[in-house]
Amino acid sequence: IQPKSKLISIDEKKKLDEAAIEAIVQDSLPFNHFQKSGMKIFLSVIKYGYQGPNRKTVRKRLGILYQQHRAFIKKQLSSVLHISLTTDVWKSPNNEFFICLTCHFLTSSYVNESFILSFRRFDDKHTGQKFRSFIDNELRKMNLKLKVSSITTDGGSDIKSATLGTTFGMRLSCAAHNLNLVVKNALWLFNKTKSKKFKSSSNTTDSKQTDSDDDDDDEAISVDDNEEVHEDVSDDDYDSDISDQHDFSKDDSTSDILSDENASDISDNDEVEDDDEDLSPLNGSKQRQNDEQTPIGITAKPSDLSLIVYNLLQRVRRLVRFIRKSSVLYRYIRNQIRLKNIEIVRSAHEQNLKPVKLNNAVLDFRIRWNTTYTMISRFIALSSIITDITVLPSIEIGLKKKQYEKLQQLSFSRFDWSILAALKNVLFPFYRATTLLSG
Repeated sequence: IQPKSKLISIDEKKKLDEAAIEAIVQDSLPFNHFQKSGMKIFLSVIKYGYQGPNRKTVRKRLGILYQQHRAFIKKQLSSVLHISLTTDVWKSPNNEFFICLTCHFLTSSYVNESFILSFRRFDDKHTGQKFRSFIDNELRKMNLKLKVSSITTDGGSDIKSATLGTTFGMRLSCAAHNLNLVVKNALWLFNKTKSKKFKSSSNTTDSKQTDSDDDDDDEAISVDDNEEVHEDVSDDDYDSDISDQHDFSKDDSTSDILSDENASDISDNDEVEDDDEDLSPLNGSKQRQNDEQTPIGITAKPSDLSLIVYNLLQRVRRLVRFIRKSSVLYRYIRNQIRLKNIEIVRSAHEQNLKPVKLNNAVLDFRIRWNTTYTMISRFIALSSIITDITVLPSIEIGLKKKQYEKLQQLSFSRFDWSILAALKNVLFPFYRATTLLSG
C-alpha cells in the first residue's frame, strides 16, 4: 500500500516538490525520476508519506519557472543600452538541430555579463531563413532589436546567411572557432588538407567559397550533448619510454587533464569516422617504417611532417578504441593505472608534493576544441602502460591471439613518442589561447 501524501502538510509537500524539481533541472534528470519504484522507496524512508512530483507536475512547474526566468532577464536588460550577440548551431546524433542565442553586455560597473536568451530545437533541416526569423523573433520579444551592436557566429553557411546585413549589427566570425580550424587543418589532426592554389586575384571569391565549405563540413558533424571534456592542462610524469632529450614536464599548467575523470566521458558516437579498416600487419608495420625513415629536421615539405602527424594520430585513436571495446583489456589497464597511482601518491607524499594522478586515455572529437591536446596529454602520461601492452603484451591480460597481434601492430616507437610530445608542445599555446578566448 502506497503511503498517502496527506501524511505531510501541503506546504511541506510544496517545498519538497520544489527541491525535487530543482534537482531535475540541475542534474538533467528525467521528468518522472521521483516516480520510479526505487526512488519512491527511498523517499518513503527519508520522509514517510512523500511520493515526489509526477511528470505532469514537473512539466507544469518548469513552464512557470521558464516564464519567470524570461521575465527576470527582460527586466535586467531593460536598462542596458547596447548588447552583443553570440549564436551557435549544432546537430545531435538523432539528427536534431539546435541553436543557442546568448547576449552579452557591460554593467554600469563595467562588469561583463551574459544571458542565454533562447535555446531551440529544429526537427527538420535548418535553413538560414529559419535562423534569421528565430533570432529576430527572440530579440523582438525581449525588446532588444534596437540595442544590438554585433553578432558573433561560426562559419556555417546557414548561420552566415541568417546574419547577413546589419539587422543584427555587424557580423563577426568567432576567433576561437577560426583558431581551431587553422590548427586542425594545418596539422592534419583529422583530415588530410588539400593544398589550395591561388593563381590570381580573380580567384579570391572562389578561395573564400572553398574556406566556407570547409567550415560547413565542420558544422555538419554530430555532437552528443551528454558529453563533456574539462580541458585544463597538466604537468605530466613521463616514462623512460620517451626520449631523454626532451623535457616534457615543464608546462605551466594544472593537473586536471590527467586526473579529471569527466574527460573520459567522450562518447563512442563522437569518434572520428575514419576507422573503416583495421590495421593489417603489413599496413601497420609499413607505416611505422615510413615514419621512422623520415628525418623531421630536413623534411622537404611541410606536408611530409603533417602526414606523419596524421598517421600517428590515426594509430593513437585506433588503439584507444581497441582498448575501450575490449572489456578484458580495459580492466587490465584500469588496474595498471590504479597501481601506478598508488606509487605516485606515495612518492608525492614523500616529497611533500601534490600528486598528479593518471586516468584513462580519451578520444578527441574534431569540433570539441582542445580535445586533441587532451587526448595526447593523457596518452603520453600512460606511455609506459601503452608500451607494455603493445610491445610485449602479457598473457595475463587474457586476450585472444588475434587481439594480441593487433596490439603489437599498434605499438609506438621512440620516434612516435617524440612526435607526440612535440605535437603536445605545439598545441599547448593554442590550448591556452582558446581557453582565454572562450572566457
